[in-house]
Amino acid sequence: MNAELLLAHYERIADAPDAIARLRRFILDLAVRGKLVPQDPGDEPATELLRRIAKEGTKSTKGRAIRKDKHFLEINSTDVPYELPFGWAWSYLGRVTHIVQGFAFSSGDFSTNPSAGHPLIKIGDIGSNFPKTYIKAQADASYLVNPGEILLGLSGSIKCAVWKGPQALLNQRIARIAPLGNGLHSGWLLLVVNSCIGKWKEETSKLTVQNIKADQLYETLIPFPPLAEQHRIVAKVDELMALCDRLEATQTEREAARDRLATSTLARLNTPDPATFPSDARFALDTLESLTTRTDLVKQLRETIISLAVTGKLASQDPEDEPASQLLRRIEKEKRGLKSRARQPEDGEFIELSSRPTFELPDNWRWTSLGAICLEMRYGTSKKCDYGIVGTPVLRIPNVSGGKISIDDLKFGPLTESKIEDLSQRWPEESGRRDKWTICLN
Repeated sequence: MNAELLLAHYERIADAPDAIARLRRFILDLAVRGKLVPQDPGDEPATELLRRIAKEGTKSTKGRAIRKDKHFLEINSTDVPYELPFGWAWSYLGRVTHIVQGFAFSSGDFSTNPSAGHPLIKIGDIGSNFPKTYIKAQADASYLVNPGEILLGLSGSIKCAVWKGPQALLNQRIARIAPLGNGLHSGWLLLVVNSCIGKWKEETSKLTVQNIKADQLYETLIPFPPLAEQHRIVAKVDELMALCDRLEATQTEREAARDRLATSTLARLNTPDPATFPSDARFALDTLESLTTRTDLVKQLRETIISLAVTGKLASQDPEDEPASQLLRRIEKEKRGLKSRARQPEDGEFIELSSRPTFELPDNWRWTSLGAICLEMRYGTSKKCDYGIVGTPVLRIPNVSGGKISIDDLKFGPLTESKIEDLSQRWPEESGRRDKWTICLN
């Protein structure tokens, strides 16, 4: 993969959901599998590097103090997740790195005053590089973090980043991971650790709070390329990630322009000018693709269409249509002639309303109440049903959403005479006189 190829396919991927984030993950996956740059047969094999690192590791008493021998058994070929390119080798993370976990400093000594002592790196500071906590404590030098070192959060939001802030102390549930010897490029180590985060999260997905244990760090298998190839991969990843940054900035600018277009277009429709409304509506239709790229924009467009419909601005009026006043009188007459449990309309109910209309209606439209045009309205039973796989279908709140009735996950239960009687008593008059809601009728 190269910058030219990525740009050539940008238009196809840039508008996809989470496109840039997925592209970054794709680049990382290619890198750690050895598919981002070609291999050079002249490079020193990774096995030679690992032998040197092993010798250097045995000389480091501090490194041995935090490592466990059981993590350095021979690697079984059946345990490796995929085949590596020529010259590469698998290794345990604990074999090639020096890992230090933070210290559990007393929270009673924490302060937000920079003059209180050393900056303290907490999990939330990883990636931000701006510690907000300070502490005056005598700590082992191994808990000091210098700029440029790799930090991994072990709890909650598990993430890895290079520390770019000031020298600071390392708090609990954070690990500092450093290359052991000179056979491991720090940039390659950062790529590898970031590629392992998904695996660690999956291993702890069933926990209430995700936590990486020390054994998981030491025993994680990582791909190990020749040192020269590590440098080439890191350089290529930096190049492609910089391109992703530019693509992301371009996408942000496009989204901002799209938002401005959607806001202005919908505003003209929501407060229409009779003189310009036809052209405004045509413009909205012409730019419909831009107005429906995101869920929130689709929702706004739906609300605008509904608003235009109920205010009489979505379609033109025809003077030859039967006036709504006559239609309401026919409805009133039909309701009076029906033998039903529905409440009988009162005289003049279609004309006199207790609430004031919120907007002016077109000619031949009239205001009325919801109860005046409904045959009847009922509420469901509040009695508990013993749901089963057979019986009478029960329509519940989850079955009614988004303006639709869904029979997915429909429940069934026995409908006894008592429940039928209870259901027949659920009248709208029992709760706030909903038959007096004000609506407009064409």
